[in-house]
Order: sequence, then C-alpha cells, then structure tokens
Amino acid sequence: GVTLVHAEIPERIVYARSPRTLPVVLSADEVVHFLEAVPSLKTRTALTTAYAAGLRASETVGLKVGDIDSGRGVILVR
Repeated sequence: GVTLVHAEIPERIVYARSPRTLPVVLSADEVVHFLEAVPSLKTRTALTTAYAAGLRASETVGLKVGDIDSGRGVILVR
C-alpha cells in the first residue's frame, strides 16, 4: 500500500472543485439597452441602483426608501 512511488496516482484523483470561471460582464451599452427595455419605472430604478452600487439581488430586495441617503450618497445595506 505505499503510493509514493506511483506518479500516476494524483492524475486519477477526482477533485471536488471545478476551475473558477470569470463572470460575464455587460458593456456599458448593453446595460443601457437592458435598462431601457424594462417597462416598470420601479423595477428599472431598483435595477439601476443595484447595478450602480454593486448590490447583490438579496441586498437590493431588502432595501427600504429610508435606507437611501441621496444627500450624502450613502445606501445602508443590511
């Protein structure tokens, strides 16, 4: 049972992690076209805020009007 002499053993091990892939990033024009296609002003505002602030979906859904301080340019993310 000594495997130190078998160089091919590590090549046969199945690893749990998949290689990381880079996220797909939209160009500025694609973002503008996407947001222009959203018919609801409320939804468009939420998506614009999420995109501009780099918020996750759960963070965006949890926002309240009082969490946004437009005077200071601050959003309270919970």
